[in-house]
Amino acid sequence: MAVNYRKLYFDNNKGFMGKYQCVRCKKWFSKSDITIDHIIPQSTLQYLPVKDILINLQPMCRSCNSSKGNRIKGNNVGTDLAVNILKTGIKSILK
Repeated sequence: MAVNYRKLYFDNNKGFMGKYQCVRCKKWFSKSDITIDHIIPQSTLQYLPVKDILINLQPMCRSCNSSKGNRIKGNNVGTDLAVNILKTGIKSILK
């Protein structure tokens, strides 16, 4: 069964006053105007069930996501994944 990664992200991240911050440009966007980026692209992990896990997802505006494309961008992958692991862990502790 395919995972709806956008729904997965929004079910676990409520944003701030209904807005979500792009991880690259740091601008704020409404839920309908933000995209959900895969830190490690879907194509890289296409045969593994981990491509749509929460820690691999991050909010990114359309412009930044389009410029990132279907590749791993820069040296931020480890940092982005580590930040998401911490956020997910903290949220589960606070529940």
